Amino acid sequence: MGLTLKKIQMMSSTLKKIQMIKLKKQKIKCWMKPKLKKKRKKLKKLKKREKKLRVGLMLNKNQMRPKKLKKKMRTKRKKKLKIKVNEQKKKLRMISRMRMTKKLMNKLVMRLKRRLEEKTGDEFKSDELLKEEEKKFEDTEEEEEEEEVELQSWFQQ
Repeated sequence: MGLTLKKIQMMSSTLKKIQMIKLKKQKIKCWMKPKLKKKRKKLKKLKKREKKLRVGLMLNKNQMRPKKLKKKMRTKRKKKLKIKVNEQKKKLRMISRMRMTKKLMNKLVMRLKRRLEEKTGDEFKSDELLKEEEKKFEDTEEEEEEEEVELQSWFQQ
């Protein structure tokens, strides 16, 4: 079942080129004598061209991807996926932080408003209350940061 020109013409263009090169190589090998340099050079050129076509098509002799190329492609994909996932996680973290800070600020403002309404007479006390609320807010922020660090370490494991 040798390849004939009719069979080759039915194939796709890059496969056609590869098969034509194979045919030429066979012909050269048939007529080649050991000391003919020109024939050897032609064979080398044909081999190079065939290799380029195969790499372009990602084919090896069995028309499958070569193992080395396969591995490179896999690692590249994995790296890209990891980078994408990490970026998404960062965005989500930032969004959640923003939401939490907004919620906390709104709660603080509401508390302060209520307390100021309750104690409208003493301005000095209201200033002290503001300072106390700010301290509480800072304490809650520190606790949240510690929780985030624990979560990150858990994710990494």
